[in-house]
Amino acid sequence: MHFLFDAGDILETRPLLFDEAKCGDVIVFQQDGKTIVHRILRKSADALRTIGDNNDRCDPWQLTRSDRIFLVERRIDRKGRSRVVRRGQWGMVRFFRNRTVRKILRISGFCGRLFFRMVDWRKPLPTPEKFGDEFCYMSRNRVIAWRKGAQGAVQFIRFRDRLKYRSK
Repeated sequence: MHFLFDAGDILETRPLLFDEAKCGDVIVFQQDGKTIVHRILRKSADALRTIGDNNDRCDPWQLTRSDRIFLVERRIDRKGRSRVVRRGQWGMVRFFRNRTVRKILRISGFCGRLFFRMVDWRKPLPTPEKFGDEFCYMSRNRVIAWRKGAQGAVQFIRFRDRLKYRSK
């Protein structure tokens, strides 16, 4: 529930009857000794299917009428501000919006990595100067990288230079 809650938030809850539960409600329940905060995705006559906002799949368990569930009504952040947690269809709208944002970020990251693999904007390293068994690469009278031996790996002094120069 990363997009909805931050670490350290306080959740105001109230007991929820099974018949009052709606798709999109954020609930708190116990599963295998752990307290879990998830959203109701589907409701049938005798079971609830839940999913976390950051998960791609439904939870493997189903909540039944015998399970104790609590509805999250408000969240209080670290600064003491209280916010209402959306229920029902507005909760589902928020869930699908968060899922869409996650997919867009994933796709844009993939496209960015693909672009940077195809286009190498970095400059080649300048010709090295030999000092004993080490090679130093200099730019404007400043050492930017060094290499031990003729076949050693190039070690950059600053991370910024690693982004600026090609080592191969």
